[in-house]
Amino acid sequence: MKDAIASTADGSLTLHSPVHGAPYHSLHGALSESKHVFIEQGLAARAQASPSLERDQPIRVFELGFGTGLNAGLAWAWAANCHRAVHYTGLEPFPVDAAHWKALDHASACGLSTTDFAALHETVGQNKFAGDAHFSAQVLDQTWAAFHVATAEWPPQDVIFYDAFAPSEQPDLWTTQQFKQVAEITREGGMLVTYCAKGEVRRALEAAGWQVERLPGPPGKREMLRAFKRSVRRFNVRTYAVIFDASGEKVLLSREDLPGGRKVKFPGGGVEFGEGIRDALDREIAEELGTGAQLTDVQPLYTTDFFVRSAFRPEDQILSVYFSARFADPKSDERFHHRFGTPAGCEAGLAFKWRKVQDLNPADLHFPIDRHILPLIRAAAGAISKTTGA
Repeated sequence: MKDAIASTADGSLTLHSPVHGAPYHSLHGALSESKHVFIEQGLAARAQASPSLERDQPIRVFELGFGTGLNAGLAWAWAANCHRAVHYTGLEPFPVDAAHWKALDHASACGLSTTDFAALHETVGQNKFAGDAHFSAQVLDQTWAAFHVATAEWPPQDVIFYDAFAPSEQPDLWTTQQFKQVAEITREGGMLVTYCAKGEVRRALEAAGWQVERLPGPPGKREMLRAFKRSVRRFNVRTYAVIFDASGEKVLLSREDLPGGRKVKFPGGGVEFGEGIRDALDREIAEELGTGAQLTDVQPLYTTDFFVRSAFRPEDQILSVYFSARFADPKSDERFHHRFGTPAGCEAGLAFKWRKVQDLNPADLHFPIDRHILPLIRAAAGAISKTTGA
């Protein structure tokens, strides 16, 4: 047993899992990580965001998985200190034996009595509750797959403590399908918090419909993730022109002042009611580049085929249609240069420049769909170059 217990940087202890071959907590500070990720950025943040709701009913917390009980114990202590009702449900298919969780002394770390902390562990798989006037807890000895079968009538949860082992250890618990299933038991406006900030996890959450934000991480981690369940209420259809110069060697970029700062993208914008996609494209190009900016060789390039939530209106899902094109009059190429500028006739507040396709990279663009289509842009440029003999 002694070899399984490890000290972490903040003085709290953790346990090495023999099942997953990894520690249950961060070696940079088990207690610090749990407090920061799950209590401060999860439970406390949810209570602050919806104070009137939480006064009328308990804040429902769901944890995947219970582990050594540290997060559950901290949630109990928070409920008692803040005089807020909290109902906690945890999953733990591989319960930690009593000798190990007692040796960790997480009861002291949480500020709970050893009797109360023991009561938490005694609920595992026993269909009973632990707690007091402010806190109630139950822990099921089930895997997520087994639990999900019976979630149809499960009450919606306010906060998800997503504390599974890392994706390298439990890859099946970090997929898009998994996060879609977790969303099914989460209240509209509810949140999910996790220590894991890997790009693949963020993308899986976003693909599952969660609105994701990066937050400063606990000691030893630069970032953590917090995600909100906010249903999409409408589609935002947009159309853009990837305009090449006559040779196909350069592509026209647009720079616009938007909420959050200047953003670089392609010319184009939203489709208005009553317009077709091409109608909207022609209007947008005329508005942004001037009425003399006529396009030719307009060809469909790409239509969004993955989930993208609006960066400015979380209730919107973005559907974008891109076309490749060139200017009908080659002299129009000469209006734009290799530095951002606003030629006469262009829309005020916008700036444009040519960028060599071979030098174009994701860092040049701010929006995910624009970055996603870079391979298609390079292929289209190559096709134009072959046609023109450039």
